[in-house]
Amino acid sequence: MKTKVLNTSTSYTEYTKYTKMPNITLSISEELKHRLDELPELNFSESMRQFLAEKVKRALLLKKLDKMLENSELTNEDCLRLGNEVKQKAWERLKKEGW
Repeated sequence: MKTKVLNTSTSYTEYTKYTKMPNITLSISEELKHRLDELPELNFSESMRQFLAEKVKRALLLKKLDKMLENSELTNEDCLRLGNEVKQKAWERLKKEGW
């Protein structure tokens, strides 16, 4: 299955004199639209808001981490090794706790 986003645009809805919220229009494939129609319980707008909020949060965190680590002398291999050590220690602690 090949899903392709055709275009996006942004407009604003004015809720009060002082409050405007952007609207994003998203084009999706017919196939995806049919699949969404099969899930009426899915609140697509809320799902997209949560998805976008999480993507922005992660992207900003990665940007901050890149800035913090830009002068690091650790190699990718060092980072992977340290990560594996942390995972192993966490697993050992959880096993002791009965997980």
